[in-house]
Amino acid sequence: MGHVRALVIPDDRQQSSPLPAAQRVSIQAELVRLGARFFIKRSTRPEVSIAERRRRLHAYERWIPQSPAAIETLKRVLGGVPAIRVVPPEARPGHHILYLHGGGYVAGSPALYRHLTWRFAAAAGASLAAIDYRLAPEHPFPASVPGGA
Repeated sequence: MGHVRALVIPDDRQQSSPLPAAQRVSIQAELVRLGARFFIKRSTRPEVSIAERRRRLHAYERWIPQSPAAIETLKRVLGGVPAIRVVPPEARPGHHILYLHGGGYVAGSPALYRHLTWRFAAAAGASLAAIDYRLAPEHPFPASVPGGA
């Protein structure tokens, strides 16, 4: 006997993916984390020059997922420092986070951490400013301090 197969055509009310949206985001975040661990950690070994670290990290930015559409992400200058401002819909007035990206003050950018910053802002119910502070060695200590203060 033959098997009967049903053809299901999803309509606009059905979800096209078998996974819930939160689980899809979690899988994507885990893939980014694993990729970052493999690629970024290799790029920051002591034998890699600062210029090469920056080049590699900048190239990785395109692989970092954008925040969800409901999260407002704006490029701004805050106190004379370039920044990315992240505002989730649930942000409460007067609640703010200042985010200083990783990179040992010699490499990195807010864009490299956008997969985290929107989550921090949403979880805290606050707006977040991720500043793009000046990097060493071109701008030695304490150049980054005024940018973060």
